[in-house]
Amino acid sequence: MPDTKSSKLESKMDYWVQESVKDVPFDEQYEVIEELSSGPFGTNLKCKPRGQNTFCCVKILAKNKNRKVSLKETSHLLKLKHQNVTRIKEIFEDTDNIYIISELMIGGEVLERTVKMKPFTEREAVQILKQILNGIRYIHDEDLVHGNIKPENLVYEDLNDESSIKLTDIALYPILDNELLKHAIVSNIQYCAPEILRNEVGDPASDMWSLGAFAYLLLCGEEPFKGENNEELYKKVLKGYFNTDLPSYESLSMNAKDFISRLMEVDPKKRLNVYQALKNPWLLGQAARNDNLSNALDSMRVIVNKKKTQSFLNKQALRTKTGKESMAQKYLPKDVWLWLQKTTKYGTSLVDCVKSAVENPSSSVGLYAPDPECYDTFPEIFWPVISDYHKVDVYSLKSVHDFGDPNELPDFEEKYADSIISSRIRVGRTLEGFPMGPKLNRDTREQIKDEMVESFRNLQGELYGDFFELSELSYQERDHLIETHYLFTDADDKYLNSAGGYTDWPLNRGIFINRKRTFVVWINEEDHVRIISIQKGNNIKQVYARLVKGINTIEQTVKFVHHDKFGYLTFCPTNIGTGLRASVHVKLPKLAASGRLRELCESLDLQPRGVHGENSESEGGIFDISNKVRIGKSEFDLVNSMCLGIKTLLDEEFALQ
Repeated sequence: MPDTKSSKLESKMDYWVQESVKDVPFDEQYEVIEELSSGPFGTNLKCKPRGQNTFCCVKILAKNKNRKVSLKETSHLLKLKHQNVTRIKEIFEDTDNIYIISELMIGGEVLERTVKMKPFTEREAVQILKQILNGIRYIHDEDLVHGNIKPENLVYEDLNDESSIKLTDIALYPILDNELLKHAIVSNIQYCAPEILRNEVGDPASDMWSLGAFAYLLLCGEEPFKGENNEELYKKVLKGYFNTDLPSYESLSMNAKDFISRLMEVDPKKRLNVYQALKNPWLLGQAARNDNLSNALDSMRVIVNKKKTQSFLNKQALRTKTGKESMAQKYLPKDVWLWLQKTTKYGTSLVDCVKSAVENPSSSVGLYAPDPECYDTFPEIFWPVISDYHKVDVYSLKSVHDFGDPNELPDFEEKYADSIISSRIRVGRTLEGFPMGPKLNRDTREQIKDEMVESFRNLQGELYGDFFELSELSYQERDHLIETHYLFTDADDKYLNSAGGYTDWPLNRGIFINRKRTFVVWINEEDHVRIISIQKGNNIKQVYARLVKGINTIEQTVKFVHHDKFGYLTFCPTNIGTGLRASVHVKLPKLAASGRLRELCESLDLQPRGVHGENSESEGGIFDISNKVRIGKSEFDLVNSMCLGIKTLLDEEFALQ
């Protein structure tokens, strides 16, 4: 009877790599720091030589018979040396695994840096593609195929502005003239050449198709093929039917479109080779446009954040709380079950966060944070929503906080006086140590009220005023305060109601008003606190100076939740960051009637709404216009931008009269 253990060992020994280190175990020479990624070609780990502080990357490949040829050819990677190709330092090997040690790329993926470029035009895209093509040319000149060109494998070497782009994760294919050529496999169908899907041999032309698909993404902000499922995608890739109806594609120069089309030619023989691509007039910069590709960047930003969110989830060590599996767990999709297992220390689950969206499919956002921990506990939903709504790169985002000097704000000219009815600026805040809306009970909501009432004792001079419990006001008094725009509406927002924002209404809610009725603080409405400065007319400098003075005074007594990335946290993620909304009630009847108001507001990063708050309608051509951006800029910058935007709207209004 044969010795199966010995036979198995001999089988693995057949796969020894030439020039690999075999006599010293990998783990004796290197210390593993953390997992970076994993995929069909192995697992990538961050590591460092023992006793040193220089970091590198190790790809671990398990030996098996299906990889016999490619593993024998792995040693050819050791000779690769080019500024646009990741350098392989050494290869370790034992009877079970191959360990490929390479440079550690710390500059991030090309797309991650691209979404931060201002401006980003076809000319910047050309410079990126040139570097990638130079790396491909070198690989092809070495009679190798990369075979795995996709966004994740195109990275910057370091964080310097002049950093080189490098191709990583070569798919370990054999030398081209080897009679044992294997079929190339690209792990993402969006970048997979038609001949690969037809189970044909991969060659340099397959790399060029993949580059064309990446060029499409780089210039258009979306991947080239659209389909409801893999079967639809396969059919479109096989026929070369990439999306030419995308507005960002239509806006490209004819030469850029031609470059993409020549790379994504279904027939490999008609496809541009690497030398032809490098000599293409568009790539030489002779025909590249200099128009900003802002729409492509917005779309690309969403893709980047989705990829990062998925990467974040893949690294989570989520485990069920019990070894016994219920039938519910058994039949729910695995990722859904894992998401439902996650809770904050306040007991908030993902269901609590999306409850309003489920009950109100017409919601524009539909996401709420029942406690401050939600922003980091559920990044798979909060981070991409924040990115999409605020148009920011959420992963590199840092909180910006600066009140600046109110006296440096612009004045509204006399010609605008009759059109601007009132001005107000408010901020939303959450007190430290408490959850938000639906996770508050009567006791905790009362504690918030009491802490804020205590802080009001410090408000003196023009800020001096009185606090009124909502439950103690008569309906007539409430209605009057609502009609005069001092008080929040009476629990009538269906979206907020579904989110649990009106629990125990109206108990422990209230309003502080100074004697001059120019400084207001709401307690326990949507957020713990809304601090508001308001007055008739258009003197925004006075309004802003009063707000800053009031906030600084209140913060002498209470502390608000602040996040290093997201700034001041609020119940709704649309208000995070500065939490500031600067607005005016302004007459724009002609502009509204023209149908251009919302479009113009969008271009100015302004948000129009009715005079009775969000989701209300305009009355008599009067609109509440405010800054849409809340995050990534300082408080001063937001107020200043709002003022300039209002001037632009009124100039358009006057031109129509």
